[in-house]
Amino acid sequence: MLAEIAATQLAATEAYFGAAVNYGDANLNGAINEMRIYNGPVSPLQVALNHAAGPDNVVTNPGALLALRLVVANTNMVSLSSQSVTVYADYANVTNVNVTTAGASYSTGNSNIVSAAVPGVIRAIVPGTTLLTASFGGSNVSRTITVTNTPMVLAHRWSFNNGAD
Repeated sequence: MLAEIAATQLAATEAYFGAAVNYGDANLNGAINEMRIYNGPVSPLQVALNHAAGPDNVVTNPGALLALRLVVANTNMVSLSSQSVTVYADYANVTNVNVTTAGASYSTGNSNIVSAAVPGVIRAIVPGTTLLTASFGGSNVSRTITVTNTPMVLAHRWSFNNGAD
């Protein structure tokens, strides 16, 4: 069970940033540019918006959704392989917002060829060509994915002729 308490209720011995909690552990060797504390839960989209805007910027109004981009590293896949895909949203006031797991949904034209059951991951199943579509904020973007059979490769070779015969 999670309990919510105000930061002012924490004992001074519990409120450290960068200090080691366990004896023998090293303290943080670095710098903290920014730390944010909210008075309630923050949605995955708000986290993505703030991340895209960068430190010292809090996005309260991203503006209208202008574009959606689906990045697929390799549109030619081998059956039984998987790869990550990324969806970026461009708003009027902030761009390159990674919405892959912040509300984007995925579908394929033929789920027997490519499966998109896990957000941000596609799996090639059998040979064929199908359309992968990402949807977010009322917009859609698609990429064609082609799946081929796993190439046959020589796994082992034994030679029993030593030339003495």
